[in-house]
Amino acid sequence: MPVQIVANQLKNNAVETDKIANNAVSPAKADLSQVWAFSAAPTFSGSVSSGTQLVNKNYVDNLVNGLTWKEAVRVRAASDVDLSGPGASIDGVNLSSGDRVLISNQDTSTEEGIYQYNGAAAAMTRTADADTFQKLEGLAVLVKEGTSANQQYHQSADNLSSFSGQTYILLSSTSGGRTVDTSKGLALDGNQLEVKVDNLSIEFDGSGRLEVKDGGIDNDMLAGSIAITKLVSNAISFTAGSGLTGGGAGIQLGSSVSFAVQAEDASISVGAGGIKVGAGQISASHLAANAVNTGAVQDAAITTQKLANLNSASILMGNASNRPTAVQFSGAFTCTNTGAATLGTGVVQNSNIADGTIANGKLAASGITLTGSDGILIAGGAVNLGNSKSIGLKLDGSTLAKSASGLKVGDGAIGSTQIADDSIVTAKVGDGEITNVKLASSAVSVVAGDGIATTSASISLGGTSTLSVDLDGSSLALSGSGLSIASGGVQQSHLANDSVGSAQIANNAVGTSELASDCVQSSKIAANAVVIEKCGFRGYQEFLTGSTAVKYDLARSVNANFLPFVAVFRNGLLLKQVASASAQDEYQIANDGTGGVAAITFASGQAPNGDTIAVKYLT
Repeated sequence: MPVQIVANQLKNNAVETDKIANNAVSPAKADLSQVWAFSAAPTFSGSVSSGTQLVNKNYVDNLVNGLTWKEAVRVRAASDVDLSGPGASIDGVNLSSGDRVLISNQDTSTEEGIYQYNGAAAAMTRTADADTFQKLEGLAVLVKEGTSANQQYHQSADNLSSFSGQTYILLSSTSGGRTVDTSKGLALDGNQLEVKVDNLSIEFDGSGRLEVKDGGIDNDMLAGSIAITKLVSNAISFTAGSGLTGGGAGIQLGSSVSFAVQAEDASISVGAGGIKVGAGQISASHLAANAVNTGAVQDAAITTQKLANLNSASILMGNASNRPTAVQFSGAFTCTNTGAATLGTGVVQNSNIADGTIANGKLAASGITLTGSDGILIAGGAVNLGNSKSIGLKLDGSTLAKSASGLKVGDGAIGSTQIADDSIVTAKVGDGEITNVKLASSAVSVVAGDGIATTSASISLGGTSTLSVDLDGSSLALSGSGLSIASGGVQQSHLANDSVGSAQIANNAVGTSELASDCVQSSKIAANAVVIEKCGFRGYQEFLTGSTAVKYDLARSVNANFLPFVAVFRNGLLLKQVASASAQDEYQIANDGTGGVAAITFASGQAPNGDTIAVKYLT
């Protein structure tokens, strides 16, 4: 049988290191109540990959905080770097081969990470602690030199599936505080951060809260955001008056309304130049009785054919009324003079009389008496044949005038007496030419359409009626500069669904009362936006003294989502959480303690008798 060596057969210190097999000394064989003195401090990996590696408090705290600290880098690239040949310096720092560099501002995001510098013309390579995208999650690193000296950067993107999507943010800086970009609406006065307002559109109320100033929203700020449907009255009716066509009811703002001149017949035409009487369109029906007087008729304009009941053989003479009368000779012409022979009708022809043979003395009357009718002015009395007589037009000196080219209507000569009733049509009146004082006393009906109010429904010509926008008294207000939204006038009912975007919500305007229950989802929370003070959980630490029992109650229950993150230390060594503990370095946890609190259970036969149990957890 094998030799049995008992303890009292061994000398003190007889068992040397080479006599002890690897992994032969278990924690149960070690006196953990004593201080262990090591010739050199135990080493451990900064990136733990197995359950047998040692960890320290900083490593555990970093895990809790979601950070994985990497060895410091010498410099951070502040701009895009050619990784195939970076040159002699980065961010103003001359580098040496082997220097660590944080690449965080690449045009191609997949190139970002921690790299080793291998020379000015040599390609940079990823460092061993950051050569996979998994190692970049939670990455935190200190920058030693350059413009980012003494600053700590954190790769904040979670659940990376490749090198794409890395996001590096400034975690902290030992060189000082933060700066504020005053062009972005903020100001820093000492340690006090303030919001800058223009006091024109935005102001602070009595409680120091931001609000829109009364009258602060002008037309330029609206950018088409108020739809027509938001107006209390959104349409106007136009009625075409006499002589016009067009208009209509319910005309929306932004629409156009057409009016046209309504011409009764072809005598009136409308062209690009305006309204006019059409050429040749004035007929007898358009002229009033006696409307055409002598002065309006051109000389020699009236021919015999234009006279009624007269023929071409007639001689025109003036009668007692100074009206033209036709005297027609027919049959024999008898000239009686002391019994002289009578010439038969038609005996003496024009061809029988020699030119210039009939003297004035041979005429029964040697002269012709010319009588000037209305409008005719004749100089002297009778005129003998062969003589001349001046005949002119008798002008009244006001309505008619004579020029070198003939008669014309004098400037300003046409008065009301010269104009026939109903002879002036719309086309003859210039736009804006008829003023109130030219109109006879009458009245105009004023119809106020939707959104328009008037002080009088009927106005005498020359009178005044005030038109104004009909406001509801609550949502709209009238100021010296025009219409504006009344203070507090925009209610929920006025806003269409999805009409209010982020740009319309003032900073700090949304408070707790404005948020619906459960409306803030995880997707709406920015990375690293939730600080510990805002969390509904806290971190706890408990110390227990082990006994012969294998199950130990904690002081409180642990949320089921946090159970996997409970860390248990046995005499300073981190144990492994499993579903069913079977070894000394394992434990299981569940809310199955007394009263529903969380309880730690060790493996059967592995009671921590006399051991110090430290537990860190969140709940």
